Amino acid sequence: GWHEYWSVIMTETELDQLAMKAELADDNEYLEMTDEEFHEFVTEDLGLESGDPMLEILKRQRDLGFADYQNEVAAELAGITDPAALHYLISDYDYDSSDWLLRQIINNRKCDIRTARQIFWHLAPAAAFAEYGQPVGEEILAVIDRKARAVDGGFVTVLPAEYESAENKIFADEGEVWPLPSSLAVVGE
Repeated sequence: GWHEYWSVIMTETELDQLAMKAELADDNEYLEMTDEEFHEFVTEDLGLESGDPMLEILKRQRDLGFADYQNEVAAELAGITDPAALHYLISDYDYDSSDWLLRQIINNRKCDIRTARQIFWHLAPAAAFAEYGQPVGEEILAVIDRKARAVDGGFVTVLPAEYESAENKIFADEGEVWPLPSSLAVVGE
């Protein structure tokens, strides 16, 4: 499993909590609520109780404010030095949400090429192009391609092939409308 590679650095629980923090880092909905609305929302709508990690994260965001909270989470993400931990953070990522977390991961100096490829395929650019006439997440695709082409700061290549999902093959078979850029090729495959 995942833990073989990064358990010394962060536990799965810590990474899951960081993913929750990151999900909120680009959402100011909870900051715009009055204290009364917030309390009602978290207790009645979300069913959160005192001590729940999600409640603590929401309170932290309200205490710090949007920019300071986002900066705090960005610093935590930038501090990750294990490519496997970065890859884990996208394993259950909701690709319909903001791309803020994806940008943090891609821009991390320890982001592996396989993580970038996983993000690329999960954005399903070929299917989106066929349906909408343009890929979804075009900006994030450009960020990936730019980093992949960077001479002095591209992606690391340390994760084994098993880190790429079998789903990638399905996405690849959707056609060559929006193929994997040559910059994301893995040598020897």
